Amino acid sequence: MPECSEAKNGRSQWEDDYPTHGIDFNIWKQDIKKGDSSCGKGTYIASSDLCFTYQVMTQVCALVKFRHDPETNTYSWLYTGGCYKDHEPVHYEDANSGSTHTFKEVQFEVRFDNRPWDKITILPEEAALEEAQGDKENSTESEKDKAEHPQETPQEKLIRKKKEAL
Repeated sequence: MPECSEAKNGRSQWEDDYPTHGIDFNIWKQDIKKGDSSCGKGTYIASSDLCFTYQVMTQVCALVKFRHDPETNTYSWLYTGGCYKDHEPVHYEDANSGSTHTFKEVQFEVRFDNRPWDKITILPEEAALEEAQGDKENSTESEKDKAEHPQETPQEKLIRKKKEAL
């Protein structure tokens, strides 16, 4: 799983025992439109001429694929995206003004991704791993980096690249 944006940005309280890798998503979304005084499913604020509408999550669905690394003889599950439109992991539905949502009824699913590997968009974490292993055609590593770290293993390179990205 990719590293959670809130875990790495340092602006949230993050306890030591909290997981640092997972899927980033919001439990609700807000949309603001200026000049929509009819404001069908939202709340209209006349003083600012703004209509506020909301969507809340109702389902979370992650696609995963099983991977075997023959060099290290390790097995892992790779998060390949969400089940919804544009590979989003969350399905949202319109919320009605004045309603309260506890999110206790949110459905969570994990599905096996049956797509062939060549049809799966590689996540940034995977791209960094490929580059660290020297497999990436358009490597972003400069000649200076290569000269400064000549004895670096692929794993050390991946760790360095991840730290530099923070």
